[in-house]
Amino acid sequence: MSIASRTASAVDGWVYQGVAETYLLDEAMRDRIAALNPHAAAAMAGRLLEAHDRGFWDADETTLEQLRAIYADLEDRLEGVTQ
Repeated sequence: MSIASRTASAVDGWVYQGVAETYLLDEAMRDRIAALNPHAAAAMAGRLLEAHDRGFWDADETTLEQLRAIYADLEDRLEGVTQ
């Protein structure tokens, strides 16, 4: 999702939800992405949380809690806190 799509509200909420469910909330897919490119996986989680914070996506609290935990875990891995 580009900056323009976020700032112009050109992306519907279901798109953010679909990205979250397909790439991060699915544990097998998340593990695969994180193994191949952990920076991209963390950035994706961060952008989804930003989309919610900026009011572009009205995610439910369960999804947000999962994304926050995923983001924290990925950041810890990048910083070498956990393996």
